[in-house]
Amino acid sequence: TEELQALILEFQELFPISQQFGSAEKFDTTAYRILQEIYLQHYRKQPGMESETECKLREIASDMQLHFREKDVVDDAVKKFGYSKRTFLRYWVEYFRITPAKYVENLRMQEARRLLKIQSLSIQEIADRTGYATASYFIQAYKKNFGTTPALSRK
Repeated sequence: TEELQALILEFQELFPISQQFGSAEKFDTTAYRILQEIYLQHYRKQPGMESETECKLREIASDMQLHFREKDVVDDAVKKFGYSKRTFLRYWVEYFRITPAKYVENLRMQEARRLLKIQSLSIQEIADRTGYATASYFIQAYKKNFGTTPALSRK
């Protein structure tokens, strides 16, 4: 499809900058978007596999996985996919069994755990990269999720 071709072209355009600092994250994100598009195209073509609503919710979840760092990721997804907030929340919780906010928080916490393995990143940098406004709010959320602070987890 055109979407997939555009993503592949975007991926190819990254090769000249492959040795630059920060390029690995761009490669990872673009590769994920390519896989996401392939997966979604596969499910769109399968008759009876999922309802239209379920397919749309999968697309929204994939979009959230790409944009979880952004402040208004849930509201942006609702607008982007044309749902009213109430309808979206009802469908989402019915399908995923957790709230969209908890889903995004889980994504952020998974990324935080991954980033904590990179010793050169400060807690503030990790908070920034995972979408938290302040390091203190990030630390509080991390402790609530894992029962320990990010600094202790890092050790």
